Amino acid sequence: TTREILKRYPDAQVFGFTATPLAAGGGTLGGDLFQIIVQSATYKELIAAKWLAEEPLIWGLERSVDLSGIATTAGDFDMGGLERAMNQPQVTGDIVKTWQERSEGRHTVGFACTIEHSISIMKRFQDVGVRAGHLDGTTSEVERERLLAALDSGELQVLMNVDVLSEGWDQPSVKYMIGARPTLSLTKHMQQSGRFFRPWNGVRPVIADHAGNTDRHGAPHLDRVWSLEAA
Repeated sequence: TTREILKRYPDAQVFGFTATPLAAGGGTLGGDLFQIIVQSATYKELIAAKWLAEEPLIWGLERSVDLSGIATTAGDFDMGGLERAMNQPQVTGDIVKTWQERSEGRHTVGFACTIEHSISIMKRFQDVGVRAGHLDGTTSEVERERLLAALDSGELQVLMNVDVLSEGWDQPSVKYMIGARPTLSLTKHMQQSGRFFRPWNGVRPVIADHAGNTDRHGAPHLDRVWSLEAA
């Protein structure tokens, strides 16, 4: 759509703004549209200026999950294969155990592979007495608002989701991330993790990475060198 609009204004100067300057699939960001890239601030500078919360505590996998046989679709893992690999009792058990040991009461949002996977993790939390909920793309707007308000108030302790809260969602009180959705996309890794970096009452963010994305891409708050050149 953007390109069609720009065709009508061939002499226009184009400015783009993004926190993740990567094209879909991880390639170069529209080198035909942009000639110069300017990084206005680094994570380190934003954290020092207190525009972002302090560096997150990141807890890695207790048990590695074998994803070697999973096919890729459109540049990322196939969801069906991911669900079979990640929706195992030992994996979901680690998620709950780690949360009990590390969350310290932080409001929590988790990212799952599929609806079935998300509901499975929610039920695992409920089985041990944790107030947990779930939302996905089929959840009505009214119900989404109710669930997020319940999470903010503490009525809910954990809210699992499937690709709904990855971007465009702002709830600074949520400071614990359950990463249960492996991805080959650096953009998705940074977008999901970035939801937890808003400053809030001095509470440090915690990322429980059960998906191995930190090993795959590096910590989400690393200062990276961005370029318009293809990798």
